[in-house]
Amino acid sequence: MSANKVIEIPNKQAEATSRAIREIQEALPAVIEGQRALAQVTRARYLALIKEGFSPEQALELCKQ
Repeated sequence: MSANKVIEIPNKQAEATSRAIREIQEALPAVIEGQRALAQVTRARYLALIKEGFSPEQALELCKQ
């Protein structure tokens, strides 16, 4: 096998791949915003656990679950 072998991608497959990439790019801002919201909830949970008497290590472990 040659390391420089060129593989042609059928036009339909290339179009489908391009379409999928565009869909991911369009959804990306919503995904990023969702991750920010999840981070805020996780931090609030962590701080609440510490306030209730858990050690930082215990709170971190509970937030991992």
